[in-house]
Amino acid sequence: GMPVYNGEKYIREAIDSLLAQTFTNFELIVSDNCSTDGTSNICKEYASRDSRIRYIQQDRNIGASANFGFVFQEASGDFFMWAAHDDLWDKNWLEVLIYNISSSDMGVRGIPVTIDEHNNILRTTSVSSFIKGEVIKAFLDEEKNSKAFYWYAMFNRRLLAKANFKLLNDK
Repeated sequence: GMPVYNGEKYIREAIDSLLAQTFTNFELIVSDNCSTDGTSNICKEYASRDSRIRYIQQDRNIGASANFGFVFQEASGDFFMWAAHDDLWDKNWLEVLIYNISSSDMGVRGIPVTIDEHNNILRTTSVSSFIKGEVIKAFLDEEKNSKAFYWYAMFNRRLLAKANFKLLNDK
């Protein structure tokens, strides 16, 4: 699920890196949160070319958290991953995560690398796993702990839905 608002600058690269995955059996749900730039045209173009993309344009800006929740609620597959409109994925990212998640795992994740616009590596984040207490500690810590790393994991959709999670309020 890709929630997006005004993602014109990077969304082409993000979608291209997802469409180039070695694991190809997925649906990409893009929810445009009433963007005011060229995001809509880009997404419509991609959706018309690739049947794996389902593009939904919100009638009004529903807020970031609601948009994250929206793409999750729209998903129907066994596994789910949030995908940022300004991220890139290694071509075997989905394949490796799918291969390593079991039916009893809530989620698995890879190691993110932060790069700048010139592809220079700024930071490599290495956090071991979803061990007890780690997720809570990460969300309470400063942003340097890469909180987003937990959102952009591969989740067992059924187990995540049962967890009755609440996304942060936009207010």
